[in-house]
Amino acid sequence: MINTTYLEVQAWASSFLDENNHEAEIAYHLMLDMADFSVSDWQIHRQDTMPSELKDAYVEAIHKVVTENYPWQYIVGKAWFYGEDFKVTPATLIPRQETEDLVTFVFKLIKNGQIKPDAKILDIGTGTGIIAITLKTHYPNLQITATDISPEALAVAKENAQAKNTTIRFELGDLYDPVANEKFDVIISNPPYISEDETDVMSLSTLLYEPKGALFADDSGYDIYWRLFEGLNDHLTSDAHFIAEFGYKQGRHLLTRAKAMFPNLKANIIQDYTGNDRILWINS
Repeated sequence: MINTTYLEVQAWASSFLDENNHEAEIAYHLMLDMADFSVSDWQIHRQDTMPSELKDAYVEAIHKVVTENYPWQYIVGKAWFYGEDFKVTPATLIPRQETEDLVTFVFKLIKNGQIKPDAKILDIGTGTGIIAITLKTHYPNLQITATDISPEALAVAKENAQAKNTTIRFELGDLYDPVANEKFDVIISNPPYISEDETDVMSLSTLLYEPKGALFADDSGYDIYWRLFEGLNDHLTSDAHFIAEFGYKQGRHLLTRAKAMFPNLKANIIQDYTGNDRILWINS
């Protein structure tokens, strides 16, 4: 390759990705992360000569994305969420924009006074810890417990919490098992909710490399939700909230079940940034 500047190499990578039916913007994000550039660094240095060793590693990474459908976030070992970088590994899901919408909704409830800024919160299936850590970063007085069934994912979450200087209680176990006799003001979850028959609409990189246990659920994707519902009465305080992410086609069925199981509570669906149904909100 004769290209020498950061910008020239990035432009080649964008074209190469696009020609091979991959998102061209991966080239930009991967460049910034591998070069350890901020956006302002990029503006200053993009016309500089790219060191040959870094260029070779970058080109190799781009080819890995194209030839193996490998997620670029796993190459650099981090992903961005709510403006912050978090460690990710093949043991954890890669954060999505839809989950940022869930966090934004929780922030809205805190700002409106519907959730206290020192509320006791349970994050079930924390994965990388992004929800719990982001909440704690913005509202340090929140009392947050985060659980996950995967010891590998929980280890990553602990590393992320330490990197962000946040104090969160992490517990290993399935759903409510680690908090059997406790109640919370808010229960939050981004559980596995994809049905096995939906693989045809999923990206190949997700199917090949992201942890299936964090993606798929039995009973057409509803199994974890039904189990979460079963424990809500035992683990929510009298004035509490359940807030969780779901697949964009699941809202009506979840809402019907929630209203049947919790007739004395209010249940609503919140849309994500694209206008799709995405968040279930149950509250008193």
